[in-house]
Amino acid sequence: MGIMVQKNGNIEIWTRLISPLSKDSKYSYSIVVFNRNTLGSVTNVSIKLDSIGLNSPNCYSIYNVFDSEHITKYCPQDTLKIQVNPSRPSMVVVKVLN
Repeated sequence: MGIMVQKNGNIEIWTRLISPLSKDSKYSYSIVVFNRNTLGSVTNVSIKLDSIGLNSPNCYSIYNVFDSEHITKYCPQDTLKIQVNPSRPSMVVVKVLN
C-alpha cells in the first residue's frame, strides 16, 4: 500500500516504493495523483520531486503507466507536471537510474 505524501484541496499525491533499487540503495517509486473532484475539467498538477522524498542524485526515468513509450529523465530538483481528470487517478512509474 502507498502513503499519501501531499494533499492540496481535493488533489492527493500518493507514493509507493518499488524495485529496482539503485547501486546506492535508492528506491524506484510509483506515484498516483488522484483528483477527488467529481465535476469540472482536467486539473494540472506540478510536483517537485524532492518535495515528496525522491532525492537520488542519479535522477530517474519517469513514464505514465498507460503510455510507457514516452520516457523522460527527471532529477530531484525538477518539477513533474501531470494532468488529472475529476474522479480519476493518474499513475507514473519513477525508475531510479544508476
